[in-house]
Amino acid sequence: TLFPYTTLFRSNLNFIVRRVNVVGGTVYQDVDRNGTYEVGSDQPLWSQTVTITNNSGSPLSACPIGSSCSCNGATCTTTTDVSGAYLFGPIYTGSYNVTYTPLAGYAPTSASTVTVTIQ
Repeated sequence: TLFPYTTLFRSNLNFIVRRVNVVGGTVYQDVDRNGTYEVGSDQPLWSQTVTITNNSGSPLSACPIGSSCSCNGATCTTTTDVSGAYLFGPIYTGSYNVTYTPLAGYAPTSASTVTVTIQ
């Protein structure tokens, strides 16, 4: 005699969810020098150097896959894309300095280094 049966497979699924932060922005030519990006007036600047430094001195690996970013110790460096945008991530809890290094002939109209704290 054959009896129908059901095999029940169980598995425990454990998920770890971690918030992933990114730090990014846009470098642009501030035509009217007011420190605010204005579409149609201000022009995005591409191929500009931006760095992020972990203020704790711990090694940093904050380059998105496929980016032109590179890291060396506590500092990562990237260049802006054709729309003036840059992005670092993943960035974890800590304090970081983000620095824009203007090319010859350009001077920032706002602070060239900004401290970012991720909590």
